[in-house]
Amino acid sequence: MPQYFQVTGNTINLGPIDLPTSWRNISGLNLLSNAELAIEGWLPEVLVGFEPFDPETEVRRLNVQTVAGDKVNSVYNVRPMTPPELDGVQHGKDQATLATSAEDTVIVLSAVIDTLVALGLITLTDIEAIARQKAADLKVLADRVIS
Repeated sequence: MPQYFQVTGNTINLGPIDLPTSWRNISGLNLLSNAELAIEGWLPEVLVGFEPFDPETEVRRLNVQTVAGDKVNSVYNVRPMTPPELDGVQHGKDQATLATSAEDTVIVLSAVIDTLVALGLITLTDIEAIARQKAADLKVLADRVIS
């Protein structure tokens, strides 16, 4: 569904938005033809430069919106990512990989712990003590890395 702008002359007042069903004293605004909508100041958006791009290496940005007769041109441009932006993409991928790995590890560990508890080989108190010790070990390690 195309997006529309509400304009007065060459001034954009609102948009781009889905065409409302009613506006001011007009109900069924969404049923009007583009010619009728133009009389009421509603113009369709035409995307310029909205070609496909690689979101992992490029950035697409809205450059300018201009009233052009019976439409509004939304001009986009694509540029290569800067090194910090590329680092951010890689960081996001790394975090997603770590989250997946951590989730998988938690699932496996939960199954192992449930089995050990069910067999009576370990108690929940034992697990809590181990978890506290590991947390303390991680804090010591983190403090060393930060220092």
